Amino acid sequence: MKDKRIDKVKQHFDIFFNNQKVKVISCKIDEANSIISIKTKIFGQDFPHNGRFPIVIPSQNTMKDLSVVFRSMSKDSSIEHWEYTIKAE
Repeated sequence: MKDKRIDKVKQHFDIFFNNQKVKVISCKIDEANSIISIKTKIFGQDFPHNGRFPIVIPSQNTMKDLSVVFRSMSKDSSIEHWEYTIKAE
């Protein structure tokens, strides 16, 4: 029998919030609408809530220094969805 946890982790990629690594399946930075949307199947990760910090997505060769405010977090049996509002400087 396969270990489903290993398969779940393999679907994810790393992003870094203020040099803290989290695993996600989706990270969309929409500066036009001032929203960051993050989805993960790995529950209980320590996502930040508010502040100014660098966001680095190595797989997309992206680095942004943004000021964000926690907007919402929803969860169902298979996914966590975090949203942040990007604050204008």
